[in-house]
Amino acid sequence: MIIKIFTLFLTFFHGTIHQNLNTSLGTVKVGIVLPNTDPTLVYWQGYPNSAAAVTRALEVARENNTLLERVNFEFVWTMNECIASEAAGQLFNLTNVQKIHVLFGPPCYGTANVAMNIATYYNLPLYLFGTSSLQEITEISSYKVVTSVMPSYSDFVIGLARLLIKFEWTNVAIVAYESADKLGRCGIFYNQADQRITQGFEQINVVYQRNMVNFSPDNLKKVTDDIKKLTRVIVICMDEIDKLRSFMLAAYDNGMNTSDYVYINCDVDMDIYVNEENKNAMVDYKLPPDGRDEEALSMYKWMFHLHFSALGGISSEYNNFRVSMPKLMREPPFNCTTECEKYNASSAYAPYLFDSAYLYFISLGLALNSNGTNPNATAIADNGTLVTTYSTGVFNGMTGAFQISKNLTRDSRLSFSTYFNNGLNVTRWIYFIVVGDDAEFNISFTDPATTIFAVRGGVTPLNVPKCGYQDEFCQPSFIEKSPVGFAFIIVGGVIIFVVILVLMIYLYIMKKKEEEKQNELWRMYFGSVIKYSDYKGSIVQLQSKRSLLSTSQTSTKQSFKDKAEGKHQLYVLHTEP
Repeated sequence: MIIKIFTLFLTFFHGTIHQNLNTSLGTVKVGIVLPNTDPTLVYWQGYPNSAAAVTRALEVARENNTLLERVNFEFVWTMNECIASEAAGQLFNLTNVQKIHVLFGPPCYGTANVAMNIATYYNLPLYLFGTSSLQEITEISSYKVVTSVMPSYSDFVIGLARLLIKFEWTNVAIVAYESADKLGRCGIFYNQADQRITQGFEQINVVYQRNMVNFSPDNLKKVTDDIKKLTRVIVICMDEIDKLRSFMLAAYDNGMNTSDYVYINCDVDMDIYVNEENKNAMVDYKLPPDGRDEEALSMYKWMFHLHFSALGGISSEYNNFRVSMPKLMREPPFNCTTECEKYNASSAYAPYLFDSAYLYFISLGLALNSNGTNPNATAIADNGTLVTTYSTGVFNGMTGAFQISKNLTRDSRLSFSTYFNNGLNVTRWIYFIVVGDDAEFNISFTDPATTIFAVRGGVTPLNVPKCGYQDEFCQPSFIEKSPVGFAFIIVGGVIIFVVILVLMIYLYIMKKKEEEKQNELWRMYFGSVIKYSDYKGSIVQLQSKRSLLSTSQTSTKQSFKDKAEGKHQLYVLHTEP
């Protein structure tokens, strides 16, 4: 009897557990707004090559939180070609008629502000991605239910500034080129750099800046000439790789291809590819080519690559995810076959749509976990503020491990690398995250001489080169500058020296001759003189003078005449004493 009761209890308990594990926690409606007509918009973030990123993100999220398997998700989508007035009506319908619980898109900047205001009013979680995040969204922190999973150009510029300061490269030139086909991304970067670096970092002196339009040889020569006079650190952002190549060749032609020069190539397209997918920025793809690929490729030696990092997370699945998009779009709920088959890969920003959806599903799962064993998913999803409180922290996305701040914006992570394999690949040396106005650096080298600066002979490039920007500190000596003039000076000096020497010899000889002449004039033969004491006429002369002299004088003179010996003797020459 006891065994039967125990068996009955186990059967009931198992049935209850099984029922609980399979009982739906409720229905959550997911709204998606994407463009579908404009080819340019579709390339970046279109419905036929992006929408299935949401359903794929749900699959991955369920693998990480099985509680989500008990939630019934319904998907509602609508098309908008970045027209704000239409977006307002569509969003009103999605929130009030369709009763969606979360919104992905619209991905355009022109419609983002409309969506943000409506979402905030209805307490509806809104996850932004795509071109809506390229421009800075002011006061985004005031929108408590709006989350952006895209990195920002303002963060990129702040990271660049911190990098320049770290290497003490403080005199810089900034050169950009923007293309409408590439969403004007380098133009946005240029404006952010102008605003934040020139005004926000006193340590950095932007000595030259130009958003280029004219790429004629003459203008490129002028631009590189101007830069060469002012700096050796050049920050470059070119939306088109052929323009980047033209600029680097102009620098090559101007002799700006030495270890003194630092070119920081800012790759701001927010994908995992180096410069551009399946292309080498220094190769000429025109027909016929200009034949200068070797010269252009040689410039990679002096270039650094700075880009948004996709390190970590599930970024290893990035390419597989992109090429699997046509297959995913054929599956429910989209069932898109003919229209979607012409796209063999996802849109450029579909990985960020994946991360947006993944972030929401993970956040919803965390909210469910914190509300008991059988939470009401519909009620929890209705509380947008509650769900978004779980959207902060670090998450493993398709675009790498990303961190969402308390302002519900992504803290951008950047990589600073050198090129190898003729520019097809890069070696990352510095990985850093931008938080506010600062950056946290993770440096992967200990000796820069043998790593990041090895191709430069192990020497760290200086802000001001040893010889100055125009060799003003290393002027050639007069001998190097004018060897012919120096030779004339030497010859002239030798001639002057010889003339002076000859003149001195001449004067010496003349002096000797004058001395000999004087000596000859005063020379006398010893035999011609006699002692005064022996001179017979001396007595007569003495006597004739006695009458004039006193007795004492006579006595003195007499003794003088009679003196025959002594140190001094008086002689007479020709009767002259």
